[in-house]
Amino acid sequence: MNGKGDANKRYRVHGDGVDSLSTGFHEIAMPEHRRGEALAIVREVVETNDVREFRWYRYEDKDELCCYWDDHAANVLWITANNVHVKADTSLVRRPQRTTTWRDRDGGCVGWLLAGADRGAGGGRQRPKAAEVLCPVTYLLHPAGSVCPDCDVAHSE
Repeated sequence: MNGKGDANKRYRVHGDGVDSLSTGFHEIAMPEHRRGEALAIVREVVETNDVREFRWYRYEDKDELCCYWDDHAANVLWITANNVHVKADTSLVRRPQRTTTWRDRDGGCVGWLLAGADRGAGGGRQRPKAAEVLCPVTYLLHPAGSVCPDCDVAHSE
C-alpha cells in the first residue's frame, strides 16, 4: 500500500514536521496556553511510532489539523483547539505512556484533552449563530428575516 506522501501540499495550510505545527495552531485558533502541551503530546506520539516524515494539513472549513506520517494511506492523528487524538487501532498508531482522557462517540479515536478544555466544548473560535425560524409550510429552519426559499415569505418569530 502506498502512503499519502505529499498529499498535504494540496491544501493552503499545511506543513512537514512537528515544528511547523505552530502555523496550524494559529490557523485553528488554538489558545496559546494549550500549544505547549499539544506539541508535547504530538512529539510523544511521533517518538513512540518511530516517525520519520510527519505531515499535516487543514481543510478550509474545519478548525482541525489532520496528520499522517511515513507510509500511512490515511490520517491517523488530529489536532483541535481542545484536544489531540489518534486512531484507536493500535496496529495503526501506538500510543505513548500518557493516559488518554478523550474518546470519540464510536470509539474509533482516543486522545488527550488539553489544559482547561471540556469535552465537547470545542475551544476554537466562536462563530456567530444567526437566529433561525421554522417555516410553517415545510417545517424547515431558515435564517430569521430572510426570504424563505420554500414559500417566498420572510418569516420572523
